[in-house]
Parts: sequence; C-alpha cells; structure tokens
Amino acid sequence: MSEDKLRLAIKSRSPTFFPKCYELGDFNMFDMANLYRTHPSGKNNDLIIINEKKKRVDMKAFGLRSSAPQCLQDVLPMLRQYRPVENRVTSIAFMSFTADGKSFDIHRDSMDVYYVQAVGQVTWTFWDIRDDIEAHAATPEDGTIIEQRVLNPGDAVWAPRGVWHHVTVTEPRAGVSYGIEGPVDPSTI
Repeated sequence: MSEDKLRLAIKSRSPTFFPKCYELGDFNMFDMANLYRTHPSGKNNDLIIINEKKKRVDMKAFGLRSSAPQCLQDVLPMLRQYRPVENRVTSIAFMSFTADGKSFDIHRDSMDVYYVQAVGQVTWTFWDIRDDIEAHAATPEDGTIIEQRVLNPGDAVWAPRGVWHHVTVTEPRAGVSYGIEGPVDPSTI
C-alpha cells in the first residue's frame, strides 16, 4: 500500500482506487465464517448484525481481531496517522454468502471510508448526484456515474465523506470497511 498515494487521495478529497495493494494469500469465505463464529458479540450484543433482508452479516470492530489477516489488522494504525485527534477510526466486516446479497443503495457517508476487498468481488460505483437529494435517497435517475470498478481480493478504495457511491454484490464476498468518523474532515490536517 502506497501511503503517499493515500495521503494524496485524502488531501484532494478524491475517490481513489488502490489495486492489488494487500496480500491475503489463500484467505477465503471459510476463514471469514470462522472469524464470524468466534467474533465477540459485545456487551450489548451489538458487534454482530445479521441483516436477513440484505442477506448480509456485519461484524463491527473487525480490524481489532488478532485472528484477522495481518494486512487487515495493519490498516487501523495506518489510518490513525491521518485522522484528526477529534475523530476515531472504526472497522466493520461485511459478508454476503450469496450472489444476491445487498449493500446500501446509492448513498453518501458522513465519514471517510477506506474499504479493502478480502474475498470475492464487488463493483464500486461513484456518482455525481444532484445537490437537492438527501444522503440515503438517491436513485440512478438522480445523477450520472463518475467511475466504476470491480474490486478483487487485495484491492482497496478511498471514498471521502460526502461522495456518492454504491457497492454491488455479484458473488459471495467479504470486505472490511474502515471509517474515519468525527467532526473534522481529514483533508484539512
């Protein structure tokens, strides 16, 4: 992973793709299933979310797992160096065990997102959406595609806060989304 390229993406507030920057070896869905099976549930049972409607399992605080591949654990300290002191870095793993699993509709986040594809493929699409649309209410008719790419295992993408995007699931997959959450835009530091 080129930290200089990530620093430039953060400073420019530009969505940026990073192909083949993580080596995951033979890590597969069976490994993800084992991580799910042993993932802590949290004291409020809020660290694992099973979303039946989207056919997806979400595991919060995934980047803190010592049993996750080392390259996925290394992302948290890397991102912490770019976060403003008022912000925090979070991580959540998304798993879909079927080709018709769902992500979020076209949306923009209030946090900056760094996503690493771990197993399978997804298609990331960045959109130019009209200004009068609410954060989670966009449809394809509200804008035009800026860029679209297929992410394979080891690929990553930077999506700055406020940038419209959508992830399309086309096969069983697992990926980890890291967020820089908080009041300060990291491009300003």
